[in-house]
Amino acid sequence: MKAPLGKRKKQNAKVLEVYGKVAKLRFADTNIGWALLKEIEPQGAVSHPPKEDTCGAAVGDRVQARWSTAITLTNGTVDEVYGKLAHIQFDDRDVDWAVCADLKPIAESEGDEGGDTGSGVSAAVTKCKRACNSNCKGVRNKSKCVGECRRSCG
Repeated sequence: MKAPLGKRKKQNAKVLEVYGKVAKLRFADTNIGWALLKEIEPQGAVSHPPKEDTCGAAVGDRVQARWSTAITLTNGTVDEVYGKLAHIQFDDRDVDWAVCADLKPIAESEGDEGGDTGSGVSAAVTKCKRACNSNCKGVRNKSKCVGECRRSCG
């Protein structure tokens, strides 16, 4: 099947879990992310999330979340809450769904200081690491290339 990861174009993926209107996917490049079922080809069946699932975050909250398989937390803003998931608009303008229990709140003063992720990692380093999958596209040993690329980001 094909599905988008964040704002990237659609790519091959395998469904790991379906949750209401979204599915957790493992992409061919080893990234893991959530996508709306209506954006997946072929489209999956939509259902409602369990009523007991809630989220401690609300639309507009500033949070830190992991994008895909990233180790570091990245600053962003919640723009939708759906059961146990929150859709995050990251400060670098990428998007992804995150499990609410994994979100960390950030103070507004932190979020306005230029993209520090709270773990001492700059927004530029995070952006560099996210670009590694694309930079290593088509190489013979992609995992080695991505690892070396991410280490070189700082």
